Amino acid sequence: MKKYSIKVFFSSVLFLISFSAFTQPVQKITNVYASYIPYAGSNTYSDIGIIGLSGTYDYKFGSASGLWTTQMQRVNGFVTDAGECYNRVSTAHTVKIRRVDNAMVTGNTTVLWMEGDSIPGPGVKKINVRPVYEENMETAFSAGFYNWGTDNLFDNTMPGTNNNNIERFDVIIPAGFTILDKDAEGFTLFERGVSGAHDAIKVAGISGLNGAGDPNAYKALPLSIAAADWGDIPGSAIQHVVLRKEPGIHANLVATGIKKQDRGGIFIPFASLGFANGNKVYGYSLMAPDVVPATTAEIVNYNNNTVFPLTTQEPAGGIDLIGDVDIFRLDLLCALPVVFSYVKATRVSVGVQLQWQTLSEVNNARFEIEHSVSGVQYEKVGMLNAVEGFDGKANYSFVHGSPATGNNYYRIKQIDIDGKSTYTKVMIVEITANNQQGMTVFPNPLKAESAETIQIKLKGPGLYFIKLLDVYARVIASAMETTQNGVILFSPDKILPKGYYLVQAINANNGKMLSQPILIK
Repeated sequence: MKKYSIKVFFSSVLFLISFSAFTQPVQKITNVYASYIPYAGSNTYSDIGIIGLSGTYDYKFGSASGLWTTQMQRVNGFVTDAGECYNRVSTAHTVKIRRVDNAMVTGNTTVLWMEGDSIPGPGVKKINVRPVYEENMETAFSAGFYNWGTDNLFDNTMPGTNNNNIERFDVIIPAGFTILDKDAEGFTLFERGVSGAHDAIKVAGISGLNGAGDPNAYKALPLSIAAADWGDIPGSAIQHVVLRKEPGIHANLVATGIKKQDRGGIFIPFASLGFANGNKVYGYSLMAPDVVPATTAEIVNYNNNTVFPLTTQEPAGGIDLIGDVDIFRLDLLCALPVVFSYVKATRVSVGVQLQWQTLSEVNNARFEIEHSVSGVQYEKVGMLNAVEGFDGKANYSFVHGSPATGNNYYRIKQIDIDGKSTYTKVMIVEITANNQQGMTVFPNPLKAESAETIQIKLKGPGLYFIKLLDVYARVIASAMETTQNGVILFSPDKILPKGYYLVQAINANNGKMLSQPILIK
């Protein structure tokens, strides 16, 4: 029988009793459970790259990218380093970005990073972006997604990079949110960056709005968030490109090549921003660490260059804020789904090895390994059942013995006992033609109902150690054979189950190994 990791919390009445005696500090987010959701949108065009990325690119967004049918990712809940679970409290909000022109940037420049990949030339290069096309930063953040955001949010001065003229970033709840428990409810921030070195930021809670819906009062002076306050989220690394749109340019243009970085998170209880139970909060404002207001009134005027410098540079301006900006609340009953510590795919001598580790498993039935040569159409190539008696950590490994020459795309499908499923990120492993040169096997495929002899053709004579391995890298049959003409006849001497196998030939003189996948059907 499986052990389920279930955390049970007391009712909200008990929350008020247990938390009222102290102010809850900010908490590190250490695990996230998120889901991809279908979202209408498809966009394609051809244009140049900028900031040193010369050449012409084909841009494909959303469903046109072919990266999956579901393209937008949203956080459903998270776990803190204290082991507490929080779930989303969906609240109607808008985002307003406050800009003040500086010496380097004038007007409304869009800087967005989006989950995706880039494929180099020769010829026209390709940019495939999983999210839908968007060129308005305020719209992007108002939508609240986990697989896009902005790059170097408050960087004003760095030449040749994603600088801008942003001085304050406001998340506004027009109707306000009445706080029931100042310590168990709050805002979250997520950032794309380097684990252990996420960027500093300041945040202030909005306590009032004027007739135009803009902040006119703040509850307290800004709270400083340091690099050490962020939590690192295992298995959260995201492949992305940064896109930039200057005023007067018709579309987003790629500003960086493909990159991969981890994501981090922090939970900010309302109490840490100065709010009490029963107060109404109207959102929060983010600003660079070099913003130094002496009073809460000075936060309101972002045009005051003494308080909001126009020369913010790295590292103060470098936060790569993620688009998910909603309210979360401590959950009463927290049954964690499958949480991955990591997933990876690597080239090994017998094919491609997929490895993953889970930190939590609830109602988990099995994992299915899917493979694609196009990155669009996938087929199941293997399956592993969930471990019995999960005790806090489980390791899994699977070998795909017949990768294709070129790019191989892998993903793991996690399936619950009730049939619901989620996918991991896509992993790409390139197999060069040299991996399979110098050796052929015949027939391929073999018939499953008979123990056929396999003809192995090599480039020259010699003494060879021949092995037949299954997808788990187990040796099914082996023999030492000598050939004068490069042809070896090898028989497994038994009927083998249907599936993929790998034939290896190791030269006894120089140790050089050649391999070739083979299918039995």
